[in-house]
Amino acid sequence: MITVRVDDSFLVGAMLQFIVGVIDTEQGLDQLLQQGCSADLLDNLRQRKARDLREVAPGLRSVQITISAADLDGALHRIDRVRQDQELFEYFVLNGASRGMICELWKKTHEEVTAMRKTLLPDGSGNPGRAPLPKDPAVREAIHRAWHALEADAELSQRERIFQLHQQFPDFLIDSLVSTLSEFDAPDRPRARRSGAKSAPIDVSPRGPSSPFGLA
Repeated sequence: MITVRVDDSFLVGAMLQFIVGVIDTEQGLDQLLQQGCSADLLDNLRQRKARDLREVAPGLRSVQITISAADLDGALHRIDRVRQDQELFEYFVLNGASRGMICELWKKTHEEVTAMRKTLLPDGSGNPGRAPLPKDPAVREAIHRAWHALEADAELSQRERIFQLHQQFPDFLIDSLVSTLSEFDAPDRPRARRSGAKSAPIDVSPRGPSSPFGLA
């Protein structure tokens, strides 16, 4: 637990007013009585004007705030995860991930993804159509090897695998990299020419918490 003494009269006055609000609830009143507060004191405090509470605040020297360290750490961690998730979402939009992939990974609607594209890429560059595969077979082979290594790490989520793959091949759009991973799923389809023919894409569903920006 983290315990801090409060000697700011404004905060003490605000805390006294908060206690008055607690007294006005049946459950809160019962809790205060169970803690040993006298009914006369609570009734006296409840009937005081806000001015009285502000005037008495500077004379109180025993006011403390106690916070659970575990709760605080968890709350900060959740904020970081939400921010991280948004940053990764925007990264995928900015770096050419297909709308279908983003919808699947983040469980968002097509409209939400389209709106984000318009915000981040107002010139429309984020929706170029199906991305072509890298022309160099050696590059495509290197992409497959890199992905195989990333799949071997069970600690990585699918989002993070794709993110790290793009970090290794930043000159290509994310959609191009993912299409490369699926190039052998439909061997009779000419690469990057018949957009109407659908190949079986890699599984892009989330498999755990992602941490591409260094957060656990």
